[in-house]
Amino acid sequence: MTVLERKAQLVRTILDDSLDEDILAKVEIFIYTHKRPCQYTVEEVQDGIRKSIEDVRTGRITSYEDVLKRYSA
Repeated sequence: MTVLERKAQLVRTILDDSLDEDILAKVEIFIYTHKRPCQYTVEEVQDGIRKSIEDVRTGRITSYEDVLKRYSA
């Protein structure tokens, strides 16, 4: 079943008169409180990579050991 078919089936189920109001309320809460995963454009990813490479070149890094020390205390 494709995503489009699954969406259509879900809409049909929601429109069904026999759908319990409590279930509908739970669906609404889920839809409106769950955020989509973070999505970046290709340009944003490339910019982040460029900045990270520049940080390494200029020495703006923290060693793994220092991170462990900082966050284990």
